[in-house]
Amino acid sequence: MENFKNEPINKISVVIICWNEEHNIGHCIHSCRKISNDIVVIDGFSNDKTVEIATSAGAKVHQKKWMGYGETKNYGIQLCNNDWILSIDADERLDEKAQNFLLRNKLNECEVYAFKRDNYIGDTIIRFGDWNPDVKIRIFQKSKASWDSELVHESLQFSERLKKIKLPGKLLHFSYNSIADLENKLDLYAKLSAKKLLEHKSSISIFHIYAKPVFRFIKSYIIKLGIFDGVLGYKIAVANSNAVKKRYLYLKEMLKNKT
Repeated sequence: MENFKNEPINKISVVIICWNEEHNIGHCIHSCRKISNDIVVIDGFSNDKTVEIATSAGAKVHQKKWMGYGETKNYGIQLCNNDWILSIDADERLDEKAQNFLLRNKLNECEVYAFKRDNYIGDTIIRFGDWNPDVKIRIFQKSKASWDSELVHESLQFSERLKKIKLPGKLLHFSYNSIADLENKLDLYAKLSAKKLLEHKSSISIFHIYAKPVFRFIKSYIIKLGIFDGVLGYKIAVANSNAVKKRYLYLKEMLKNKT
């Protein structure tokens, strides 16, 4: 772990949840070591070198059976030594500007902090489409916030009204190695979203299966200017459209099995 010559201006703990992230976890931890000497990794029993790499990088690694995104993050937060929390995904990295800001500027307990996130497929940044603009709240006090228990796209819940501040610097997000990798991840999200919808929907229509995917493509490729990302922009729009269709096909099957 990083040895601080002087007491850091902000006492921040870092929480990372992961499973089979050997290609990302070292980069993520390294980007956080400059601003924290308390990095907690919650690993879902990876079968690659994730745990070995995270331990070697100086993180405190705890293995825990998967409880869902929000609950797993909450579990990690309770293992942290500090009240200020940086919640970061294993496939994300703090850029140097973000690191330097956190080193030199005092955080305010009446605020929560967000970063703009740059998303990549492989080494190519995606500048348009559904992923932009992408601003995520990632720094907060654990005494004032916790994650909800939604199956997918979890969000923070706050115990009081806090001002949201977007900090200088960025999160660099290397979530997908390829379009095939994106499609696999979207398929998982489609299944999780279908399970979530199952709690509220009793039927679906042709509109859901055919019209909504078309609207999603138009939004991603035309309205959100994905066309300017070239071939990748088109492929991402198609993948997003297909994911919407899969969500409702999975839901249709779940409703059928429920009756």
